[in-house]
Amino acid sequence: MNAEKKTGQKVVVLVDEYDKSLLETINSDLDEKNRAIFKGLFGLLKKQDAHLRFVLFTGVTKFSKVSIFSDLNQLRDISIDSSYEAICGITQSELESTFAPEIESLASKWKMSYQECLSELKMRYDGYHFSENLTDIYNSFSLLSAFSNNKFGNYWFSTGTPSFLIKKLFDIQFNPRHFLENIRATEDRLKDYRPENTDPIPLFYQSGYLTITGFNPKQMSYTLGFPNAEVKYGFLNALAPSYLNVEDKPAPFNIDILDDAVESGDTDGIKNWFSSLFALLPYPSGI
Repeated sequence: MNAEKKTGQKVVVLVDEYDKSLLETINSDLDEKNRAIFKGLFGLLKKQDAHLRFVLFTGVTKFSKVSIFSDLNQLRDISIDSSYEAICGITQSELESTFAPEIESLASKWKMSYQECLSELKMRYDGYHFSENLTDIYNSFSLLSAFSNNKFGNYWFSTGTPSFLIKKLFDIQFNPRHFLENIRATEDRLKDYRPENTDPIPLFYQSGYLTITGFNPKQMSYTLGFPNAEVKYGFLNALAPSYLNVEDKPAPFNIDILDDAVESGDTDGIKNWFSSLFALLPYPSGI
């Protein structure tokens, strides 16, 4: 209210990753206390409705079991809304019209042509789709990090893999090989990203590990898959080792070693990498 009086403009409220503290304390003694704090905050925002232009929350889960949003009953879920499909990323046209100098600098350093550099950026950081239109969206964080460092890299995973995702895989004994397949889902399934939902697919979609890769208008169903190379190989290099409990094992499991062997045509190196991997995995005896 005071901000509106001072500026003459209604207030915009942005709450990024609203559910981070809730997920960190879920099923703990602090769970209900944190929910009560958020419920009080959202109730306060509701009372100030006349002074607000809009409110935007981002997060990967929807806490509805004990609703903290009960006072904000006019919220709209824009997770799969074509009107907002490019709101949180960079489109191909935005990349080429805005970052031409950065692309030229990156191409020059790594002795690539301009088009080769564009193809590499697309392979690594593009491929996110947030509606049935399948409009290509680049990962802003990774793209800008590549330009800032003038170097290609797997930047998104430096932000860390949410531990609750790994725990969910453990809890439901989900086979991570399913992520290498085309996954089918309805819109209702994708929007059911409650933390207590035993289906991990909505949370992996919301957190960026999976994206929409196809849409069947007759069935009104979506096909999901990895958006790009950064996410796919980052999953194998970071999330899968954690899930398989081999994160503390020595270098043979490092995916970069396999990548080098494949690129150089080193068949013995490829065989040795898989032998090292299988040696780390438990298997039943007496069969």
